[in-house]
Amino acid sequence: MHTEGIDVEALPFYTPAELAERNGSTRPEIWTAYQGIIYDVTTSKLFAGGKHFRHAAGLDLTEHLEKAPHTDRVFKNFPAVGRLKI
Repeated sequence: MHTEGIDVEALPFYTPAELAERNGSTRPEIWTAYQGIIYDVTTSKLFAGGKHFRHAAGLDLTEHLEKAPHTDRVFKNFPAVGRLKI
């Protein structure tokens, strides 16, 4: 998990329902989660409109990243905004 420079313990918790609200269509924020950390990907051109290829924003993409052509290092470009409360 990419958490270099992130004070994980200081991040607020959000429920899956709260994460789902940040899908780019119901609210302007576009968030996604990976290994329990929620990232704000609003500025990503690849997540414009809340979709990244066949993946939707507002969800935990942990399992999907295993099959992606990139690593979790992509999250270093986006601010961590919370932790996923399960």
